[in-house]
Amino acid sequence: MAEFILQEKYKTFEIKNIGGEILKSFKIDVGNYDSLRTWAGQIAEVERLSQEAINSESGVESLMKLEETVISMVLGHDGWIWLWDAAKHNIFACLGVVKALSEIVKEEINSFQEEYV
Repeated sequence: MAEFILQEKYKTFEIKNIGGEILKSFKIDVGNYDSLRTWAGQIAEVERLSQEAINSESGVESLMKLEETVISMVLGHDGWIWLWDAAKHNIFACLGVVKALSEIVKEEINSFQEEYV
């Protein structure tokens, strides 16, 4: 008899201080391919906007709102609130978090494609 064991797939994402101390740890559900693709699209938009934001104040506002969207989608809205406060409202620190999340998303999409496609 054939069987398939459905497994949930999570990644741990840690935010550390400059000394390497873990400030907060998040459990990210990376088992849903559609979510990964949605996140990847939003992350690509953050990367695009980050290039334009330097040249205009409205670009900075758009970037900040999109960072909030991406981080809230991946880490949850409470994760965004915690990060925004911990980063002391530094959009560039949040951009660094989005970049780190993009590494996880790309890795998981590639893993999914290798495993199931």
